[in-house]
Amino acid sequence: MTLYSLKTAAVSGEWGTCCTCHCNLDFCRGRLINHFSAAGTYCVRLPTLQLSGLFFAPSGELSYPTRVPSLGPLRRRRLVMKQAFSNSITRRSMVAVMALAAAAAAALAGSEAAYAETKQTQTAPEKSLYERLGGVFAIAAVIDHFSDAVVKNPIVGQKSKNPQLREWHTKNLGRLPGLKFMRTLWVCNISGGPFQYTATKPGTTPLGLEEAHRDLRISPAEFDEVAAELGRTLDFVKVPSREKAEVLAAFAAHKAEVTAGHVRAK
Repeated sequence: MTLYSLKTAAVSGEWGTCCTCHCNLDFCRGRLINHFSAAGTYCVRLPTLQLSGLFFAPSGELSYPTRVPSLGPLRRRRLVMKQAFSNSITRRSMVAVMALAAAAAAALAGSEAAYAETKQTQTAPEKSLYERLGGVFAIAAVIDHFSDAVVKNPIVGQKSKNPQLREWHTKNLGRLPGLKFMRTLWVCNISGGPFQYTATKPGTTPLGLEEAHRDLRISPAEFDEVAAELGRTLDFVKVPSREKAEVLAAFAAHKAEVTAGHVRAK
């Protein structure tokens, strides 16, 4: 490593050109403040190192700066301001880029969450009435309470004015457990459950009730009372209003079948 500069400018504002790499050399109060190429980039071909006012280069050559006109205060201020402005722009640009990246990441996360929620809502099938009622055990409990209530009902039970209903509820109670079982299967089937109802006296449809009730000669008013008793049972076991309405609607859809014997008797 050999001595690079013959002398260090002692006057503020001097500048020159390197005889070896032809880079610009700027001095301020005897100190080299810049060593950069004409393109404005710092020289990498001949890096310099200041040591006690002298400059050294690893090239092994002695190079002397050529004296050129003095660099005035105005030019120095402009150079410093340009460098400060460039650094400020760089910092602001980095902050802006980071802010945009963070905003984009937040927007993407929000979009993914909304998409996942929408997809889950669209793909998740609604539960059947059977499931919402609580399954076979809950339905069996409803039927058990309902069947006992019908037996004691003054209009359709043991004291009914309808002789067929009155006889059934006084002389055929041994069949009540089997009737409860069949009623449970019917509700499970019609509400979308996995159990299959098979009528002992098949109607025109798999869930048809006309033949099973024809000999009882149930009137429309008596049917309505049975439906009311079912509604009271659903309230007793605290079935939600939506599910209660669906159960009663499913039962009401078979009113014409259940009252077919009464209409025929007329």
